[in-house]
Amino acid sequence: MKNQFYDFTIFSIIEPSEVLKSIKGTNEKGLFILLNTENDAEQHLELLKKILGAIQYQLDQDAALYLCTNKDAFKLIDLSKKLNIQQVLSFGISPKKLGIHQHFELYQPKKINEITFLFGHQLNDIANQTTYKGALWDALQTMFLGK
Repeated sequence: MKNQFYDFTIFSIIEPSEVLKSIKGTNEKGLFILLNTENDAEQHLELLKKILGAIQYQLDQDAALYLCTNKDAFKLIDLSKKLNIQQVLSFGISPKKLGIHQHFELYQPKKINEITFLFGHQLNDIANQTTYKGALWDALQTMFLGK
């Protein structure tokens, strides 16, 4: 929403309870995954399962998956109080949409307040770009496999 008095976009914030209703998975290992569903990203859930398998995680059991769009915005800090979030993987969703106002380099893990974040391209872009796949794999090894 743009207002004539502001020179920036104001986001409508989704309440944590609404986000929790839409989450898939039991989040046993504290991994919160945001997946941008624009451009048919849901078709790449098998790719996401393979990515997680490479770090010995199972999507339904070890992670909490939230399917969203670039229009969705919420405060991750509020949600982290309700979920045991230790790591965040964001595919195609910017930090601003999570209420985080810091700069992140894509595929560079960054820890803030005991939560490690990793931001990357949308899954359909990763599926089609070898360089993105390699950068993601390197970052996941750093985050989860201690390499």
